[in-house]
Amino acid sequence: MAVISVVAGAKSYDVVVVGGGPIGLLTARLLDGLEFIHNQTECDNSLHHHLGHQSPIIKLPLSDGVEARGETKAAKYFASFLFTLTGDPVNCLDWNETKSDIDWMLVSSSQPGGSWNKYSAEQCTVSPFQWMGLPDFPIADHVSAECLGDGPLGRKKITAADLCKYYEHYSKSRLPQQRLRFGHTITKACYLKNMWHLEIKEDDGTTYSIRTRFLVLACGNQFEKRLNIPGENHTCVSHSATSARKALSKLPPFSRVLVTGRGMSAAEIIAEAWKQKLHVTHVISEKHNGATASSSEILKTITKSEHEYPKQAKVSHAVFGEATSTYNYVRHKGWKLTEIKEQVATIQAESGSATLTQHFDHIAILIGSEPDMSWLTLNGHPLTDLKSFCPETMELFVVDSQEERNLFIAGSLTGERLQYSCYGHAACAVHQIKARLAATGEK
Repeated sequence: MAVISVVAGAKSYDVVVVGGGPIGLLTARLLDGLEFIHNQTECDNSLHHHLGHQSPIIKLPLSDGVEARGETKAAKYFASFLFTLTGDPVNCLDWNETKSDIDWMLVSSSQPGGSWNKYSAEQCTVSPFQWMGLPDFPIADHVSAECLGDGPLGRKKITAADLCKYYEHYSKSRLPQQRLRFGHTITKACYLKNMWHLEIKEDDGTTYSIRTRFLVLACGNQFEKRLNIPGENHTCVSHSATSARKALSKLPPFSRVLVTGRGMSAAEIIAEAWKQKLHVTHVISEKHNGATASSSEILKTITKSEHEYPKQAKVSHAVFGEATSTYNYVRHKGWKLTEIKEQVATIQAESGSATLTQHFDHIAILIGSEPDMSWLTLNGHPLTDLKSFCPETMELFVVDSQEERNLFIAGSLTGERLQYSCYGHAACAVHQIKARLAATGEK
């Protein structure tokens, strides 16, 4: 277990936000004085009317019964000010700037955009690009999106590269630069004497220590999942769509590629392999150690949306269709990859009834991503499961126990699927932080 030393004279903050993705950026904006208010003249949702006109929208307890997309009350409530259940925009959210005395800092190992920086530059979002925008910075005013089909909202998409430029623009134009630490990684964090003590490393290896009253985790799923099988670290293996795409570009036509995974990244690489006339062997685990269930469900749904997702729909038909093989695609459903030796892969039926061994020119293990919270110590132990730590308080995603106070969890760390639904986590966390600071008379 990592031991952290309390550094005398370390700079103190009220709040440190961990993560430079959209949820972290919005959390920082709210701490800096942004306030979301209700525009009742544009609102036809009766469950909002108790707020009145130009009143702050976050009032606890949150209203029950709102119809919007999200996994929790906080997510659904905030999403109801942005989009309907069918994805149509709602226009009753306004905002203003207020004076803030909160001393905050944002720390992110990535550049603005968070995990979006890990996608291939040309890869497009699955969701309409309007869903990716930050509420106080209309994305349609700042990007040029490619329209891939008709439907609600035009179903326009945006590439990962353009999306990251949008988040960078937001961070530079909406946030004080002296409070942003991009390219800095927290290596240790623990709660001692009513403060969070953090050790941080810069890109150049320089280290420093700070402490903070409140810690907001909005760092998302930054690390590619691994199968932890023999040979997985071989140079012929990739764990992200970006690295797999780069490897495939160097292969001659008719090379053999193994892909394991059942989500959108796997579909993206299979489509790219076909484009380059490569032969694909696709290993699909039935035990969901492939992609997340939500990603797999999206891929299956895309089968019915060929006009909107032509590349992915073609893969979806191959994955979920009756035929198990074509001239350039072989599917092994209910199988798993068990060993890699040089460029020879061994796959095994999960029933244990059969084993196959074959040479491949590249192997792409695309089974999703996950957070690495091993740097965070709770109750004297590294944190391994956020939800199991605070099951009774996950409704607002606020950890508040006698042992560990003032830890907030926001964004995809909570298991929330839609990005815009996660904005509710940021809004509720900042609301709680302000209330606690006010209650102690500090702010």
